[in-house]
Order: sequence, then structure tokens, then C-alpha cells
Amino acid sequence: MGLYTIVMDFEGGAYIAQVTAKNESAAIREWATTLDTAVIPRIGKKIKARMQQLLSEDEVDNPVAIHGCIQVWCDTLSVSGRFMLLTIIKTAQDA
Repeated sequence: MGLYTIVMDFEGGAYIAQVTAKNESAAIREWATTLDTAVIPRIGKKIKARMQQLLSEDEVDNPVAIHGCIQVWCDTLSVSGRFMLLTIIKTAQDA
């Protein structure tokens, strides 16, 4: 298990959260589950539910390691024609 920081770039804003997960893929799924849509304009319950659905599909949930960086990945989502860039950073390892 580790601590992951997720940065979502979405429609001109950057939104940051931290989750504990076993790997980067699990971190994104956990982040989508715990995402507080009240603090992100233009993301409601329907968009959140669609994000969770997309991330549960194996072919979509495939973060790419960032070349030249250690423990940093990115992933993208297109939800109802709206683009999201996710940056995943493993910030700590549980002992």
C-alpha cells in the first residue's frame, strides 16, 4: 500500500486529492470513488458515476509511466465529451 496524489486537470481547473491504494490503477479507482463533486464545478453525480464506470473497465484503466520520472503516471478520461487529464504520483510507501 502507498499514498498517491492525484491531480485532475479539467476544464481550466486543477483539483488535487490523496488516496491510499496498492498501485496506481487502484489509486485512480479509489480517487474516483471518494471524489467530492461539490468542490469541482461542472462535475455532478452523473459524471462521477460515468467516471467510475469507465475506470472499472480494464482497457480504460491503464496509467502510463512518465518517462524520466520515478513513480509518476498519467491517464486520461473522456466523459460525455469532456476531457480529463489525471497525473498520479506515488508520494509515500507504507512501512
